[in-house]
Amino acid sequence: MRACLALARAACQSLAPQVRVHLCVREPVIAARLQQGGPGLWAVPGLPSPLALFLPQREVGVEPAQEQAAALGYGQAALLCPMGEGRIAELIDAAQALLSDLQIFADSDCGTAPSPRFFGGLRFAPQSPGEHRTAIADDPWRGLPDAHFVLPRWALVLQAGEGYLQLNTTVAELMEGAVLEHELVQLEAALAAREPTPAEPVLAGQVVGLQAGEAERWQVLVERALHEITEGRLHKVVLARGQIVPAPASSSASLAAVLANLTAAYPTCMRFALPLFDSCLVGATPELLVARQGASVRCDALAGSLPRRDSGGGPLASAISRQAQTLLSDEKEGREHAHVVAALCDRLRPFVGAIQPVTPQPRVLRNVIHLWTPLSAELTAPTHVLQLLAALHPTPAVCGVPQQAAARFICAQEALPRGYYAAPVGWFDGAGDGEFYVAIRSALLRDGQAFLFAGAGIVAGSQPAKEFRETAAKLQPMLAALGLLSDGSEPVGAAGSPA
Repeated sequence: MRACLALARAACQSLAPQVRVHLCVREPVIAARLQQGGPGLWAVPGLPSPLALFLPQREVGVEPAQEQAAALGYGQAALLCPMGEGRIAELIDAAQALLSDLQIFADSDCGTAPSPRFFGGLRFAPQSPGEHRTAIADDPWRGLPDAHFVLPRWALVLQAGEGYLQLNTTVAELMEGAVLEHELVQLEAALAAREPTPAEPVLAGQVVGLQAGEAERWQVLVERALHEITEGRLHKVVLARGQIVPAPASSSASLAAVLANLTAAYPTCMRFALPLFDSCLVGATPELLVARQGASVRCDALAGSLPRRDSGGGPLASAISRQAQTLLSDEKEGREHAHVVAALCDRLRPFVGAIQPVTPQPRVLRNVIHLWTPLSAELTAPTHVLQLLAALHPTPAVCGVPQQAAARFICAQEALPRGYYAAPVGWFDGAGDGEFYVAIRSALLRDGQAFLFAGAGIVAGSQPAKEFRETAAKLQPMLAALGLLSDGSEPVGAAGSPA
């Protein structure tokens, strides 16, 4: 990086101080560290905070195999927070204007290095005019924008087996040099250090239970949804409930322990941490919303699930296989899954040629088995990944059918706004490529509390108690990552939506 810095300084002497500069060098040690999950890099003393983190999805036994990819970002070179219904178009325009003006410098051995990327997420739905100023005091998402995307100051990127160190700065900082040199020294020390032993669980062993009246509120909510379904106004709606538990402050050090727990438990999921001003959204999601690379597009249909039970004797693989076959033959779960596949295909068709779905297959996680159909297609015309996102989100897996009626019911009836829960989180670049996941199995860390959310798909015949147990199962990943234990009042069980 120092050679690249010297090259950039020489080339930028005549440029205005405010001009933005992007530097990229290949660093093999970054590939090695991020392929291991990089826990020793989650909190680097002396680097700008907040920490932005998107860790790799490692698929086992999936054809075609997906390349491992990861990114760690530190600090902010630019921040985009568009509001309102036009947030997607504004985000595309603002990012394009900024990225197109970057002065880019890269080592000669960088080859097909990743381009500068914005990392972030969006709210489940944009707020109505003035809503962000009048949010209720106990709204955990109060004061947060409809979209939050960061161009990191420093980024460590793993792509196609290669590691890269990137810097986004200004000509003024580049020429001054002292601050960048100090930060680079800290990064080099962190990269050279041995990986730490796994972090101890945060708040290990503390037992949490239900908030008073939670089960009763859920039953009323589900009964209202079932009435709308009986009246024919809804076919399906995905309802969510929250749980508030004690949590560490959203500092880099505390976040590292939470992410270490998620990495150990859910290595095949995309782990993420998205700093949002004085809070942080953290989680491990199995659900890809959309990925675009050139003309190629991928989506996941993930809906219909059963709890994974490893007891009962016999080999573990045989037990999982039996449960997977039960899920594949379940008529209700298959019907719910088919809703999602059909909706994704319908929404993709205006942009792509033939869609190539794969036969539904089981997606096995630590505590649940999902029905999963990966979809792939080729674009017929250039389309930004954010435009694809806008067409796809929210899917029936996290909203319902019909979409608009389900979204209105959710907004009117759920106790707390969803904020960034079940919403897109990921990255995009100046070429319109990118990758976005659905922020389920997540928690918002704020003011010493963790706000956890979990959802269940409600269709004709759904039973409130059974769906309540499903949401309890889906809260377990984040409770465990926080080192918290259920008191047993929320037993694991039931089937349904991945939310």
